[in-house]
Amino acid sequence: DKPVPVVTYYLGIIRYRGEAGQRKDPKAAMKMIRRAAEQGVAEAQRDVGRDFEYGWTVKADLKSALDWYERAAENGESWAQWRIGMAFVNGEWRRADPIQAVTYFQESADAGDKDGLTSLAVMYATGEGVAQDFVRARELYEQAADAGSVHALKNLAGMYARGEGVEVDLVQAYVLCMQAEERGDEEAVHLRKETEAQLTPAQLAEARSRLAQ
Repeated sequence: DKPVPVVTYYLGIIRYRGEAGQRKDPKAAMKMIRRAAEQGVAEAQRDVGRDFEYGWTVKADLKSALDWYERAAENGESWAQWRIGMAFVNGEWRRADPIQAVTYFQESADAGDKDGLTSLAVMYATGEGVAQDFVRARELYEQAADAGSVHALKNLAGMYARGEGVEVDLVQAYVLCMQAEERGDEEAVHLRKETEAQLTPAQLAEARSRLAQ
């Protein structure tokens, strides 16, 4: 008689995926998720935003997507905080503002979101919206890599190759490139080949030993 919003959200997820004996019905599912979003469930607000951004069950509408992401971000949803940060980086329906982007990335990173950690690291590495700090960038990339960010692995490899925030370590750069490459990052292939060309046979053997570990 008194629906619990978060339950409505999870039932919507089940119906969207066609799990637990439910017939898969994305449109009906998104109606349930939208209902939960309107009642303040942050994860539901994020997913309604994704529905509008990617056009899952409605016509793609980035402005509406960002409006929902804003609501989710205000409720502490870490992926939405990262996405709004990217909107400030790219100037999507707002003036590009790297300082504002850093604020949102920091909130997302504080919650342990891998995308938030990675993007905050990029800002520190480039000095966009915050004072350039390679040491801090490396620390954030390491946290993001531990959280599963392939993009962070590749960027961290670049820092080891160039000696940014850490002493040059081509062996470690190679290891990180290989890890990113094995996880499907095509951009890591070029850096791995460049790094490999600079390694001695002994260093290459060491890199392969580290990778195996």
